[in-house]
Amino acid sequence: MQTTPSSTHPKRARFALLAVLFFLSGFAALVYQVLWVRELGLLFGSTAQAAAMAIGVFFAGIALGSWFWGKRARRVGSALAAFGWLEVGVAATALGHFLLLDAYHIVYPALYPLLGDLAGADTALKCLIAVIVLGPPAFLMGGTLPMMGQYLIRSPERMGRLGSLLYAINTGGAALGALAAGFFLPLWLGFSGAYLMAIGLDVLIGVTALGLARRWQEQTPQPVEPDTTVEILADTWPGRRLAWMIALMSGICALGVEVIWTRLFSQVLQNSVYTYSLVLVVFLLSLSLGALLANRLSRLTRPGAGWIMAGLLIAAGLLVAISPQVFHGTTGGLGYVGAGLDWSDYLRSVVLVAVLVMLVPGVVLGTVLPYLLRLLENARLPVGELIGRLVAVNTVGGIVGAVGAGFVLLPLLGASRTLLLLGGLYVATAGLLMLARTRPVVRLAAVAVLAMAVVLPL
Repeated sequence: MQTTPSSTHPKRARFALLAVLFFLSGFAALVYQVLWVRELGLLFGSTAQAAAMAIGVFFAGIALGSWFWGKRARRVGSALAAFGWLEVGVAATALGHFLLLDAYHIVYPALYPLLGDLAGADTALKCLIAVIVLGPPAFLMGGTLPMMGQYLIRSPERMGRLGSLLYAINTGGAALGALAAGFFLPLWLGFSGAYLMAIGLDVLIGVTALGLARRWQEQTPQPVEPDTTVEILADTWPGRRLAWMIALMSGICALGVEVIWTRLFSQVLQNSVYTYSLVLVVFLLSLSLGALLANRLSRLTRPGAGWIMAGLLIAAGLLVAISPQVFHGTTGGLGYVGAGLDWSDYLRSVVLVAVLVMLVPGVVLGTVLPYLLRLLENARLPVGELIGRLVAVNTVGGIVGAVGAGFVLLPLLGASRTLLLLGGLYVATAGLLMLARTRPVVRLAAVAVLAMAVVLPL
């Protein structure tokens, strides 16, 4: 039986404490990811390959975990306690990093003579190590948002507002974690010290959540009927299915855009490790701000949520499409950023360029996924399961987008045309959403939008 806090709405002090825990959870998760990229870079001998492998395995684990734990969120005795156990599990599985990599360095010299003549065997072994090291903690991390959402969101009409706020809090912590792990923690603590700090932080989060779950009196919530007076996409086609399609497309395009932006910045920055960290920090910060914007938009009753989503998709597409020109102009025609400056001035100049290029489009991109919670408030699914499905679908799209953009579209089209294509996909999705409306004038407008989306990338 699912249990929740005894009060009708979370008390502010309790919510603030849980928000801190969830912020720190996102912080620890990205410390792991950035450190994994660095360590895998040594293993693969290539930062680009390491980043691709880390992102692929990490996102696959998140997707599987979101789906798996989301379906079980309503069945647990206490979703907050389940969140605590997941955090403890992340810490425990993350410790396997040291054992597995040490074993690899011991066994690999003996295996290399046997694997050297087998095409791809060496890479396959390294990929297997990456899956074993990254997969289990990522799988457990995938359950944290569905469990926290199940615990805090107890009425459907609050899912858009509270769900987007939770997403913003967790992603904000992730942005700070990426910044700390990319620029500060390894210098201050070394790799092992920074990694153990993240493990200790997860243990602290988990134990605190378990203690709070025991301390706070809980009871089963009364079911609340969804508000049907607000025009949203709900159970019927094309509503709910279209929302899942938007989630998938958003993941494809957002991660595709991040990969291309990373490639663009690698041409004008002088260190690939810091390039990856910098793009990731600004991108995550943008997503967090976008979730806060989604939180504000979720409070609106007019215009309809479908219209707001269509506007967000069109704005995202246009901003992505013009980002190559903004990048070219900001960098003075692909000149090195901060050339001849000392380290602190170099970082300031890099951050300025990254913010000018990525912040505004990133905010709009980051509004799409959390605002989908507003569209799905009448979906009549348990909150944890719905959030888990949404994150899983979006994350699968992210994997497809990262791989497709990096290994297919970029070699075929180049960076600028790939961004044009991804921008066109956003606009085309807005057209499909507008076609869901019944008025002929709207359908005509949707046809025009779709035509523009086809022409835009050419």
